[in-house]
Amino acid sequence: MNEKILYRRLRIRNALHGLCCRRPRSLFSQEADMFGVHFLNPLGIAGMDSGGYFSEALANEGFGFVVTGPFFPEKGNESILRAISGLKLDRKYPLAATLSKRPGDVDDDVVLKDYLTPFSLLYDFVDFFIVGMDAPQIDSIADILDELLALRLCYEHFKPILLHIPAKTPPDELEDILSFCMLSGIDGIVAEGAPLVGRVLEHVSGKLPVIGSSCEMTPQEAVALRQAGASLVMMDGNWAKLGRRAPVKILKALKNNPLQQ
Repeated sequence: MNEKILYRRLRIRNALHGLCCRRPRSLFSQEADMFGVHFLNPLGIAGMDSGGYFSEALANEGFGFVVTGPFFPEKGNESILRAISGLKLDRKYPLAATLSKRPGDVDDDVVLKDYLTPFSLLYDFVDFFIVGMDAPQIDSIADILDELLALRLCYEHFKPILLHIPAKTPPDELEDILSFCMLSGIDGIVAEGAPLVGRVLEHVSGKLPVIGSSCEMTPQEAVALRQAGASLVMMDGNWAKLGRRAPVKILKALKNNPLQQ
């Protein structure tokens, strides 16, 4: 399916406010609870809603949660404020915001602002946060997480913070990162690919929930992530390449392969 056609479909769904939703309820209802958030089904999508425009339309396509962003503080935070104006507080699906370093080489103060400003502005409008970690940031990610955890204490309502760990993270650094997460109060891990999911779960010994992510989220990959121990799975973009009915096929495969406790 062409990506332009896919986004046109999402715009139409937005315009109709979800009235054209025809989700097969028995398939899409696979409820789960993690880190204090209730999910109607275990399949999420990231990388398809960078501006906060299509979260409701994506949920109406069958996804159990939607990840929006990342947003960067620039031009008076216009992009963040524009996204907030379109986000609904009476949603029936969980919404996460990605916090990430902007592309290119920037100094440490700018990098920290890239995380803290969207976090503070979006806090009341999303259900949880996913902190992205690029390989060059491995040395500084603990400092960034410490700042976010400290800032969270300023709010009345608790919002979970998860760390997204890339598949290419070296094993020795992975152990250090996970040890920090378990001690610091991070609420969960997003791990790329089934092998990393398995390594993460082996280290955290069930003390942190894990979301398995993949940009090639076929039904087979979703099952592999679940068998590795992922409680939820997240398609990281590439929906157009996988076909419009990919969510249906993935959820059918997950329903036939329940998570082993």
